[in-house]
Amino acid sequence: MNGRKKPRQPRWPARTDVIQVAMLSASKHTAAEIAAALAPVEQCVAAMRQGQGTANDWGTLAATCAVALVIEDQGVVRGLRGHLQAVDAALQSIAKRCETATGWRRTALWFHEIDALNELVFLHRHQMQHLSAAELQRAVDLATARTMQAQARSLAVA
Repeated sequence: MNGRKKPRQPRWPARTDVIQVAMLSASKHTAAEIAAALAPVEQCVAAMRQGQGTANDWGTLAATCAVALVIEDQGVVRGLRGHLQAVDAALQSIAKRCETATGWRRTALWFHEIDALNELVFLHRHQMQHLSAAELQRAVDLATARTMQAQARSLAVA
């Protein structure tokens, strides 16, 4: 023992590009980015509204609703849970009506289901305006993990 202190060892590795990390964590989406992200969702809503919606269109809308609910759980944008649960219930009633033993059967939507889908687009746009890029990515990752967990549970039961 020579009486010298050991050199400080950092607990976590240093980030090399601190400016890039800060920009990704703090930057909000522009109007053009939000419009580009919601364009497929709006196309799915239009197809469902016209009675031409496929199972893939329904899946896109259900995934968007799942992400919106995760954003609500994160607490960044709060107060939309009741509206989003109504949208989720409308999506479940659409799926119940359209899923048959032979596959997906296209059907016309009731007015309240159309309103719920339009509300989903409006509310998700509102959420995206208030989220940073990192928060949105975290919400998408969590919604994907929850969906995969639910599928694994349903396969284990079957």
